[in-house]
Amino acid sequence: MSMHRLRIGMVQINTTVGDFRGNTQRILQAIVEGKSLGADLLTFPELAICGYAQWYSASGVEVL
Repeated sequence: MSMHRLRIGMVQINTTVGDFRGNTQRILQAIVEGKSLGADLLTFPELAICGYAQWYSASGVEVL
């Protein structure tokens, strides 16, 4: 039985809240770069497409 290696890359990008097109473009650029580095699988932050605003979590703490 032959073993195959799976090269996994973790991607961190700077997102802009609500900039779906811009964030998607940055994701696509990261995919091209990851592929050129030999990655078989890339992972992205959970809110990479829509962006994440730090003040969302801060306002939640105030409610608590």
